[in-house]
Amino acid sequence: MIIFAVREVNSETARTFQQMEQSLVRQEYALDKWFNICHEDINSLANLDSIKKVDKEMMVSDFTTFLHNHKYFDNIIYVNQVGLTEIDMQHGPELYRGDQPYFQKALSGQNYISDIIQTKTDNQPKIIFSAPIYGYSGDFQGLLAGIANLSAIDALMQEFIFSQTGKTYLVNQDGLFLSGAGDVNGENSASLPLPLPRLQYKINTLAVNQALEGNTDTSVYTGYDKQPVFGAYRRLSTHNWAIVSEINAIEVLTPIYQQLLHMFLGFLLVLLLSLPLSLVMSRNIKIPIGRLIEGTRQMQKPGGMSFIAKQLASAPRELQELCDTFNQMAATISNHSQQLETTVKNRTQNLLVLNRQLQQEIFERQQAEALLRQSEEKYRMLVNNATDAIFLYEIYRNEWDDRDKITTGKFIEVNNIACERLGYAKEELMELTPADIDYKLRTGTALPAYSIINPNVNNQTIFETIHVAKDGTTIPVEVSLQFFRLNGLPVALAIARDISERKKVEQELARLDRLNLVGEMAANIGHEIRNPLTTVRGFLQLLGRRSENSANLEHYNVMIEELDRANSIITEFLSMAKNKAVQMETASLNHIIRVLHPLLQADAIVTNKQIDLELGDIPDICIDQKEIRQLILNLARNGLEAMQTSGHLTIRTFKDTGAVVLAVQDEGSGIPQEMLTKLGTPFLTTKEQGTGLGLSICYSIAHRHGATITLDTGNTGTTFFVRFKG
Repeated sequence: MIIFAVREVNSETARTFQQMEQSLVRQEYALDKWFNICHEDINSLANLDSIKKVDKEMMVSDFTTFLHNHKYFDNIIYVNQVGLTEIDMQHGPELYRGDQPYFQKALSGQNYISDIIQTKTDNQPKIIFSAPIYGYSGDFQGLLAGIANLSAIDALMQEFIFSQTGKTYLVNQDGLFLSGAGDVNGENSASLPLPLPRLQYKINTLAVNQALEGNTDTSVYTGYDKQPVFGAYRRLSTHNWAIVSEINAIEVLTPIYQQLLHMFLGFLLVLLLSLPLSLVMSRNIKIPIGRLIEGTRQMQKPGGMSFIAKQLASAPRELQELCDTFNQMAATISNHSQQLETTVKNRTQNLLVLNRQLQQEIFERQQAEALLRQSEEKYRMLVNNATDAIFLYEIYRNEWDDRDKITTGKFIEVNNIACERLGYAKEELMELTPADIDYKLRTGTALPAYSIINPNVNNQTIFETIHVAKDGTTIPVEVSLQFFRLNGLPVALAIARDISERKKVEQELARLDRLNLVGEMAANIGHEIRNPLTTVRGFLQLLGRRSENSANLEHYNVMIEELDRANSIITEFLSMAKNKAVQMETASLNHIIRVLHPLLQADAIVTNKQIDLELGDIPDICIDQKEIRQLILNLARNGLEAMQTSGHLTIRTFKDTGAVVLAVQDEGSGIPQEMLTKLGTPFLTTKEQGTGLGLSICYSIAHRHGATITLDTGNTGTTFFVRFKG
C-alpha cells in the first residue's frame, strides 16, 4: 500500500504539473495572439485614406466605427508631427505628447507597444498601441495611438482556469500584479482573493522570483496567500512579464488520500476474514510438506533416493508419487550435468578465442574512429576558418534533356564565412539553393558551368558571378566550381571568393589609365594644336576688321569664340598631364576656401542659390595652391549646376583618422547609378554646354597630391570627399 500510495501521489502530481504547463503554454499563445491582433488593428487603421490625408472629420468618424467594433479599445488619439494631440475620442485635444516614448518611436518610423501603465488622463492601467502615419508622398503626418483596456486579458486568464481552487495571474518585471482569475469563492480561497489591485500589490513568491529570472519549472511551494500550492511558472517570450498558474495542494491530494483510506479499510476486512481459513489450511498442509522437505534434504546424500522411499512409505499417495518423480529427476540431472560440463568447457574455449578476436577488432575500430574524428575535426577547422565562402550542394541530372542539363538541390554544408557574408543563420542558409543567392541564376544569365555536367567526369571551372545577400546587397565573387560524387551521389563544391576590392581596384586602375592616356595626349599634341589655332585666330581678326567683310563680322566673331573655346579645352587637357609640374608648399586649406568664397557666392547668387561654409580645425597641408583652387572651383560649380533654385551648397573641412578631408555637398537629385562607374572619364558629361573634363581634372589633381576622391550620392544630393594624407 505504501508503494501504491507513493506511485499514485507521483502520478497525480505529474499529471497536474503537465496540465498546468499546457495551460501556461496556451495562455502565452493567447496573449501573444491578442497583442498581435491589437497591433495589426492599429496598423490597419493608420493606413486608411482619411488618416493618410489627415481629414479630421473623416478621422473622427473612422475612429468612432473602430471603437464600436473593437470593444477592447477605450480610446483612439491622433498626435500631429510636432507632438500635439489633435484628436482624442475621450478627452480634450491639445495635450502635448511629444515627450512620450511612443512619439519618439514614431519619429523613427517604428510601431510601439507599451507595458501596462497608468494613463495620465484617467489614471487607469492600460496598454498603448501606436503606429506612425505617413502621407501618400511619404511625409510624416504624426502618429495614431489606441489605448486598450485589460478586459480582454482578464477574459483570457479566466478561460484557462481548469480546477476548483485553481488560479492564474500575470506580474510585471517588478512583481506587481497585472491580471488574474480563479479561486475567488472557493473553499480554500486566499485571504487576498483574485483579482488583486493592478500595479498596487507586489507578489513576492518563489514562483514569481524564479519566473522573472527566466526559469520555467513546476514545483510545490507556498503561494502568496500562505497556502501550499502546486505551481507552474514561466516568463513570457515577447514581454518582460511572468505568468503563474497555481492549484491548492489540498485539492490535488485529497482524492488520493480518500482512495488510500478505502483501500486500507478493505485490507483490514479481508485480513479478518482470512485468519480462520488460514488455520484450517495450515493443519492439513503442514505435515505433508514437512515430510517432503525432509525427503529433499536426504536426496542430497548418497543413497538418499531409497531413503526417501523408505521414510515416506506411510505417506499419502500423492506425496509418494512426488518423491518418485524427484528420484527420476535427480538421475536425469546427474547425466545431463556431466554432458553439460563437457559442452560448457568446449564452448568456453571457443568463446575465449572469439573474445580475443572481438577485442582486437574493437581496438582497431576505435583507432579508426579516433583517426576519423581527428580528420573530421581538421576538415571542419579548415572549412570554418577559411577566408572564402564554401558551399556543398547536391545536383540532379535531367534525363529527358540531351544536354545533360541539371538542377541544383539545397545546400548540404556551408561554412561560417558564407553565413556571415550573406547575412543568414546557418539553419536558414541550409534551406536555400544556389538559385536563391546567385543573381545570374535568378535572372537566367548563369554561365554553362552551372547548368551542364557530365556525371561520369570530375569537372572543375572558375568563373565570376554575383551573390545576393539576405538584405539585398550584391557581392561580386569569383567561384571555383568542382563536380564530383559523394557516397555515389553527384554533388558540387563551390568556393566563392569576394572580389569587391579587386573590382574597385580594377575600376580605379582603368580610370587612372584613361586619365593618363588623356594627359599624355594633351602633353604631346597641346602645343602643336595651339600654334595653328593662334595663327588662324589672328587672320580671322584681321579679316574681320576689313570694311568689305563688315557684313560677316558676326560670323568672324563666332569663329574666334569657338577657337578660344578649343584653346580652353587644350588648357584643361594640359592640366591633366601625368608629368605636369606642381609647386608643393605648406598652406591652409581653410584659407584657400575663404578666399574663393566671394567668387563662388557671386556665381550662386546669380541662380538664387547659397554657399555655406563649415570649416573645421585642421592642420596645414602640403599642396599646390593653384591646383587646389581649380579642384574646389570645379567641384563647387558642378554642385551648383546640379541643384534647383534656392538650393544650398555646403563646403566642409574636418579631420578623420589622421587625414584632412574636404567635403562638397549639394542638394541635387543625385548621380544615376549607371554613371558612377564612369566618373572621371574625359568628355563624359550630362550638361549641354559641358566639356566633360571638370571631374577628370579633379581626379588628376588629387592623384598628383596623393589624395583620394570618394562620393556619397542619393535622391537628396551628392557629397564629394577629397581625403589628403595628414
